[in-house]
Amino acid sequence: MRSGLTEPDAGQRGTYGMNDLREDLGFVSRARISVETEMIGNLEWSHDGAFLAVACRGSSDRRLAFFAVDGEGGMVVDSAGLSEPLNSDTPLVFAWSPIDATLLCVAENYQVRLLRLNSPEGVVPHVAPRVTQPFAFWGLDRHLTILGNDGVARTFDISPDMDELSAFRTDATFISWSPDGKFLCTGHSTGAVELRTGAESGSPRKRHNHNVQANFDIAWSPDGTYLSQASRVGSIYIFSAVLGRLTATLEGHTDAVTGVSFSADGRLLASKSDDGTLRLWRTDTWQCQAIVELGDYPVGHTGGVRFHPLLPILAVSQFGTPAVDLIKLDVETLLSSGTETGKRYVNARVVLMGESGVGKSGLGLVLSGKGFETTESTHARHVYLFRSEESSDPEEGNEIREILLWDLAGQSGYRLIHQLHLGQADVALLVFDSKDDVDPFSGVRYWVKALNHSRAVLGVTTTQHKLLVGARVDRGGIPASPERMAEICKEFGLSAYFETSARDSRGIRELASAIERSIDWAALPVAISNDLFQEIKSFLTTQKEVGRVLPTETDLYRLYCGQADDITDQTVQPSFRTCVGLLEARGLVRRLSFGGLLLLQPEKLDAYAAWLIQAALSEPDGLGYVSEKTALSGAFLPRSDERLKDASDEKLLLVATVEELLRHEIAMREPVDGDVCLIFPSQLTRRRPVSTACPRPAVSFEFEGPVSNIYATLAVRLAYAAMFERDEMWRDLATYRVRHGGKVGFTLEQPNEAVGVLNLFFEGDVSSETQRLFEDYVRLHLEDRALPGSTRRQRLYHCALDNCGYRVESELAEARRNRGDSRMRCPMCEETSVSLVDGEPAATPIAAERLTDMNRHADSRRDAEVGSTTIKGKRLMGDYDVFFCYSRRNRRKVEEIAERLENNAILPWMDVREIKPGERWQNRLEHVLPRIKVVAVFVGGTVGPWQDREQEIVIRESIRRGLKVIPVMLTRRHASLPLFLDSFQSIKSTDSNEDLVSQLALGINGAEV
Repeated sequence: MRSGLTEPDAGQRGTYGMNDLREDLGFVSRARISVETEMIGNLEWSHDGAFLAVACRGSSDRRLAFFAVDGEGGMVVDSAGLSEPLNSDTPLVFAWSPIDATLLCVAENYQVRLLRLNSPEGVVPHVAPRVTQPFAFWGLDRHLTILGNDGVARTFDISPDMDELSAFRTDATFISWSPDGKFLCTGHSTGAVELRTGAESGSPRKRHNHNVQANFDIAWSPDGTYLSQASRVGSIYIFSAVLGRLTATLEGHTDAVTGVSFSADGRLLASKSDDGTLRLWRTDTWQCQAIVELGDYPVGHTGGVRFHPLLPILAVSQFGTPAVDLIKLDVETLLSSGTETGKRYVNARVVLMGESGVGKSGLGLVLSGKGFETTESTHARHVYLFRSEESSDPEEGNEIREILLWDLAGQSGYRLIHQLHLGQADVALLVFDSKDDVDPFSGVRYWVKALNHSRAVLGVTTTQHKLLVGARVDRGGIPASPERMAEICKEFGLSAYFETSARDSRGIRELASAIERSIDWAALPVAISNDLFQEIKSFLTTQKEVGRVLPTETDLYRLYCGQADDITDQTVQPSFRTCVGLLEARGLVRRLSFGGLLLLQPEKLDAYAAWLIQAALSEPDGLGYVSEKTALSGAFLPRSDERLKDASDEKLLLVATVEELLRHEIAMREPVDGDVCLIFPSQLTRRRPVSTACPRPAVSFEFEGPVSNIYATLAVRLAYAAMFERDEMWRDLATYRVRHGGKVGFTLEQPNEAVGVLNLFFEGDVSSETQRLFEDYVRLHLEDRALPGSTRRQRLYHCALDNCGYRVESELAEARRNRGDSRMRCPMCEETSVSLVDGEPAATPIAAERLTDMNRHADSRRDAEVGSTTIKGKRLMGDYDVFFCYSRRNRRKVEEIAERLENNAILPWMDVREIKPGERWQNRLEHVLPRIKVVAVFVGGTVGPWQDREQEIVIRESIRRGLKVIPVMLTRRHASLPLFLDSFQSIKSTDSNEDLVSQLALGINGAEV
């Protein structure tokens, strides 16, 4: 990593090296703790600040080192004389008790230990089995919450018995309590943040999603008001726990942010990044106040920066020389010193919604200041700039406010796709065709439900104004009275009604004014960035507007450098890369997972996805599938001006389209009649034959939300779950074979567009345990994806006689159950009794673990199918992730490793696969190695002659451009590594080949090996 700023104005005020920190700038003093280790990980202070715990990692051991710190007396640092060895192969996670300065908990592999500092031998006698890394103490009480490997977060009382107090299910990857214990934050691999109230940790949540990679570190402000979240795109997200929404995005870092921490008084936020800098942000305006250059150190390490809990002292880990710097600050002086010039950027999203052909596109053009044009039906979505203005505030600085208008296609085939865009809309325009005298309000009810559902699932709590818009009034009057229109607005929760004509501009000015009045700018998250970021953003926006679709990010950067003055590669490329990530998070561009490609018009992806879904719907036999070869060749595509003109670009976009549909579980990839096909459960039109009797349903679930999306993802996940295998699928019925015999299934009923009913049935010898697991799996799926609180379960009671099968009315059955009856005589045949037993046993830990295993297996199958498609894109682009250097005698084992890596979307380059007969291998190596960042050298015995020559080229590339080299030991007994390889951290052979592949995948992807 380089040392220095990423901005061209490296000499700007507020930027300092570690040796240039001056007291008159707010940096009072600096002390250093030397740590005897090879690498430093997390830092954590005890609640009173008396001790600092440091995670140490060496080649042969891992341990916690403890240091006593006298913050008042000149920060005299002494070793506490304590060091705790650890047995952990996973990244070390630990936390201090908030009330006991001598007690801390440590997660080691899959267990948690409680350690007492003043008695190294006295470990609290409790080990919790199967526990993953994340955990946290709860507020000011003696409670410990542990996120288990079974997907359950459990809270224990810290006592000899460790009594379990509460539990809830979650797919989170980490958890953290607010300092006051009012909120529990759960973070997810998607980048989502959920807040739950402390009193009811399983209560309905407030959720925020952003399109970023998994977060690293989080920090609470001392009063629990704000939650700061670090991200891999270089941004810092500020989340208001009280309001339950994102309030600010801090931009400036040009690489992954690995640590965040609030000062004791809450007036400063510190952030540390892989770009080699530490930044200090003031929390009243969120402006960057100072930048400290840290120099070179390895990337990808979480934590490493922590404020003292009581004093203005900041602990920052240093990697080059294993040490921790303690920096004492004068907060008042620091806040009054020079700051980096920053601009505030606020973005509002307005969506145009309605059925196809109602006039949305013409309305969108005129609202965005473009002239009226007669348009065909819109495919996918178009994004227009509605308004952009800059205001100046003497206290908070300049603020740029932009309103973007999203015109969404109305065809039914796009509804599966548009559900991904609705939750973050600030204003919704529900457009209907005023000239339609048959059913002018067709679809309004659906779009209102879709909006409400998307916002509820995301936990969006800000006010969303929905405006009803009658279009094309120049072609005829509105077929309803003003009183009727008022009733419709009240029924659907709409703010106002407008009559418009894009052709003669009637009502356009009034509607535009209403849009501007409907936006609550104070409630929208603000992004803080510098002038360079704004300049790059403007450049990328211009490239979108001139029609560029699918360039590589490298080509765009070169083009930018050609247009900018005094720009060098070293100083600006990280900022360019980060700015691309920020625009991607706002949905304005899209990085593809292969080839370094950047889709500047992500709406194209929507169009191709909808065309593919429509092709599945049009399948002659009504089976709802498309051959994967057909999908990737584009043979299904219609003639349309919306298609890409460049055939090679279109081929790449088709790969990305298939990948997207698999990732969102709208389609599944399975063999059909000897061919690999993409199956779309929601597009099945084949009706069940009358002769095919449907077993009597045992349980029904009614729910509200996007029925097609929920049905599709449930059908896919059940097919991918290890316990079930897809059997038959019809338009209204799906069955699955159970591994140990029998079948399970469900029918789908849809009373209206926004309400669905799933009737679950069992056929054959299906055990009661399997029935319960199937029912629980469906219920949890609905609770996670349907409108919160809308899922309603109902037990169905039937006469057991085959020639009767009468279904007892639920009200009657419940009345008899409440009376204490377990059976009743069948009201129809009167020949037998009907059981009224619900058959719903209490949940058990084993059942919860099996459900988690089913979900984990479904995720794994989905990821493998997505990965197989990603590999196709990488092959098209020649986008290899790693070069394999190996001896011929190890070829078979290395090929097995290559196949497993491809299941994780990692493409290796192997000479036996890539070099054709007659080609010179030296020429091929000279061509491919400069494009590859990682080389894996497999060692299993002696080094072969060909491998020796490859290593010569690897050594040259490693010296020339810092090529990453990973030695991989294939056997436990092997010859000594050559001197060149011995200088790199290697992967040792284990009993588990899967573990070796997992470590190699981490190393290739840039994580710590």
